[in-house]
Amino acid sequence: MALPCRAPTARLAHPEIANTLTSTLAPVAYYRRDFVAAEALYREIVAIRTAAFGEEHPEVANALGNLSMMLVEQGPYAEAEPLYRDALAIRRESQAPDHPHIWADLEALATLYERWGRTEQALAVRRELATLFPESERR
Repeated sequence: MALPCRAPTARLAHPEIANTLTSTLAPVAYYRRDFVAAEALYREIVAIRTAAFGEEHPEVANALGNLSMMLVEQGPYAEAEPLYRDALAIRRESQAPDHPHIWADLEALATLYERWGRTEQALAVRRELATLFPESERR
């Protein structure tokens, strides 16, 4: 059963709605492997958070990362890559270089490249991870 989705309206375009979607509806759709509904919900979350906080906010980075993760499961790697890169760019501007979210975004990007068969790009990201987070081998 697909979960109903619709474009955000002024009434629904509130950060708390995005929080509810993030914590309940989108993950349920994702884990039920209803990727059409999950993608629509994650895109709605990105739209709500962007409207509420602006494009460069860490909450937008979180939403972009969640959308990217879901897309990687479906396989459109070319669509997921720029979203991961955007999330990483936001985090680099708003968080300390050794913040765990930066590690997580780099790890996700490396994994994306590995699944995609882009070994050189995956190795480059892994080298960056090793430089920024020398202890990452233990994570």
